[in-house]
Amino acid sequence: MPLPTKNFPMHHQTAVNRGFTLIEIAVVLVILTILLATLAIPITTQLNQKRAAETQKMLDLAQQALIGYAAANGRIPCPATDGVTVGAVNSFGDERFASPADAAAGKCEYWTGYLPAVTLGLSPVDSQGFMIDAWGLQQNRIRYAVWGSDTVPINGISYPFTKAGNMKLATTTLLSESTSKFLSCANRRQLARYRRQ
Repeated sequence: MPLPTKNFPMHHQTAVNRGFTLIEIAVVLVILTILLATLAIPITTQLNQKRAAETQKMLDLAQQALIGYAAANGRIPCPATDGVTVGAVNSFGDERFASPADAAAGKCEYWTGYLPAVTLGLSPVDSQGFMIDAWGLQQNRIRYAVWGSDTVPINGISYPFTKAGNMKLATTTLLSESTSKFLSCANRRQLARYRRQ
């Protein structure tokens, strides 16, 4: 006599096989992470190259603004100060003369500082009026310096670039060549690196 058989439902046996295991999910996540990382690196490089090009355009525009300012005023502006240097006052992006000097005297408070973006009418600027590069960070403000003072005259002329009328007296072959000596950028190394690529 045959033994009675029971019909067990099949869904109990296959329910275990329906979902993904943790190992399968982890493998998929690792693969997705690798794919996203390989896509993100070129995008980041492209963004940095774009910012470097934009910063170079800003520096070229600043150079042109300095040439225009010098042609209109017979001098270039003093650097702007941020108030961090001991004794300095924050000029909020405007040129800063040593007290009580002015453009007629040409004596700057400091010979190195920041590009006087407000004086030159340049942008973009941060919340304090200082021109910033394409990365937009406060530590990347555009640096600026002028050469020549009463202790370091050029051809015997004190304040040859910042005192009204002295630029003609100091021998500078081309104004456009001399203005490139006054500009520098906090990201100069980054600009050079991305220009090579």
